[in-house]
Amino acid sequence: MLVPEVTVQVPSASDQRQEPRSPVRIPAKMRPVYPCVLQRIPVIIVDESSSGSAILSPEPLYQGSLVQILQGDLTRLAEVRYCHLSREGYRIGVRIKACHHAR
Repeated sequence: MLVPEVTVQVPSASDQRQEPRSPVRIPAKMRPVYPCVLQRIPVIIVDESSSGSAILSPEPLYQGSLVQILQGDLTRLAEVRYCHLSREGYRIGVRIKACHHAR
């Protein structure tokens, strides 16, 4: 797998969140959709709101990538907004585009 260049982005005033995020620690799986990767990466959701989440991942992702976040019977389609290296792995911020509950 090619390793993307990882940068730290400081949000400007116009990029600030419109909703507060709640701290959580939820195990999940993530699968990059575009560019397509078949493997599911084990991740931990560390905060979330109705429109976005922060995820800890062992793998970096490109800004703008689309990913599926799989958590039980819930699948979310999300866009990577940022990715930077932290002490626990790569911290990836995503904006949720769609949600689907399996029945």
